[in-house]
Parts: sequence; C-alpha cells; structure tokens
Amino acid sequence: MQSTQALATEAGLALERISEGVNQINERNLVIVSAAEEQAQVACEVDRNLVNIQDLSCAT
Repeated sequence: MQSTQALATEAGLALERISEGVNQINERNLVIVSAAEEQAQVACEVDRNLVNIQDLSCAT
C-alpha cells in the first residue's frame, strides 16, 4: 500500500502534466485564432475583389 507522501507526489506530478497539457492547448488555440483572423481578412479581400470585378464587367 502506498504511503500518503507517495500518493501526494504522484498527484503533484499528474497536476504538472495536466498543467503542461493545458498550456499546449492554449498555445495551439492562439495559433488557430491567428489563422482564423487571417482567413477572415482574406475572405473580405476576395469579396471586395469580386465586387470590383462585377462592377467592371457591368461597366463594359
């Protein structure tokens, strides 16, 4: 049977691994947010370009 100290040590190590996992998830979320913002900007630019093309085609 494990001692209380050994169990506490194991619990502490488990919490450290959980904390590291949460930090990795947070870092990945930042990358995802940045990519999503960039994609939104590109989508807006494509939309503007399509409107410009439509306007030009109607003018000719």
